[in-house]
Amino acid sequence: MDHKHNTRTEFTKIIAYEQAQQKNDEKDFVSLSGTVVSPSMINTRSIPFFLTKRKTVDMECESMSRNSKESHHRYSCVVLLIFLLVTVPGTYAYKTTGKVNRKPLRNAFINANTVWSETGTFVAGGNNAGALLNQLSYPYGLYVDSNQTIYVADEQNHRIVAWDHGATEGRVVAGGNGAGNRLNQLDKPSDVIVDERTNSIIICDYGNQRVVRWNLHNRTAGQVLLSNGGYFGLTMDNLGYLYVTDRSRNNVQRWRMGDKYMTVVAGGNGKGDRLDQFDQPRYISVDQDYSIYVSDWNNDRVMKWMADADEGVIVAGGQGKGNSSKQLSYPEDVVVDQRGTVYVVDQWNNRVMRWPKGETHGNLVIGGENMKDQSKQIYRPVGLAFDRYGNLYVVEHGNHRVQKFSIKLINYSK
Repeated sequence: MDHKHNTRTEFTKIIAYEQAQQKNDEKDFVSLSGTVVSPSMINTRSIPFFLTKRKTVDMECESMSRNSKESHHRYSCVVLLIFLLVTVPGTYAYKTTGKVNRKPLRNAFINANTVWSETGTFVAGGNNAGALLNQLSYPYGLYVDSNQTIYVADEQNHRIVAWDHGATEGRVVAGGNGAGNRLNQLDKPSDVIVDERTNSIIICDYGNQRVVRWNLHNRTAGQVLLSNGGYFGLTMDNLGYLYVTDRSRNNVQRWRMGDKYMTVVAGGNGKGDRLDQFDQPRYISVDQDYSIYVSDWNNDRVMKWMADADEGVIVAGGQGKGNSSKQLSYPEDVVVDQRGTVYVVDQWNNRVMRWPKGETHGNLVIGGENMKDQSKQIYRPVGLAFDRYGNLYVVEHGNHRVQKFSIKLINYSK
């Protein structure tokens, strides 16, 4: 335990150092709300608000001040900046910040009052279980990139399928060569993220007990990143650290490319329901403070572990298995927004729930009925994602499809 605590403390120091470096090296971008934003933390193709270069503005102001109407122009420049700061909001929500944005929740105005259409549309699969390019077979995790391309872990077809926006069929981007452990094969993949910096995808190849990377330009074979673990869910923070849940060891591990060893950052104290334990952790999310949110499947709860913590806190569920507003039943994918609101897939209750920060009860977002095949319902949901516009995507393991629920109402008051 002392070694784990020291390691986490060191990680906190690394975060502080790298954030300081980013501020020194990349401080030329500022959001129009006045918040400094590191360029490495932003994918410019999916920003719902404008950025301005502070250095450019300073140079323009300086140039303007040299002419005969120095005071007037300086005043005009300040007024212009104030106008932009006031009129354009600069906050946004996210699944993970930075270099990889798994299941991005980037809409600037999503909050605890936002609702989505009750009727979904099929955007992947939905043609019964099968191996054709317009079919899925018991899919699990998904990722939606900045172009609204949907990447789905197609478990029983042992492949990752990408569905471009508006497409009627997908294209295989990893696996698809039968179940196996060769580098061109997958075995029951459970989760996927896209690293847009390197144009590659990172996959939890659960049946092979490994994490692999596939280049999207050269899709013939993958590269093994991690092996010998019950890796099920994954995400990445803005420092390039990869976080994976290990169901067999009941912990969450952190690793960065080039490191020799992985570090246990949550759990690892045996299977159980104590605050320092998990019982089959599934999916994971990371916030801007490097706190992780983990769906603790057999304990019917979502746990939050801060970066330097020795135990977690319950942020959703944890009141026994059930279908009340304070309960979950085998939670799956989890997303956290910029306000600390937790969105969780409640698999056996066939619903998506939302837990505002600090609340003991959640509220229903999507689903909630035991009807298998209607567009207003979801059946055995597992994966969850939001696109850059705030639209909600749900993977239905039991219906072999992905549904999209369009954002319907935005309440600007909170």
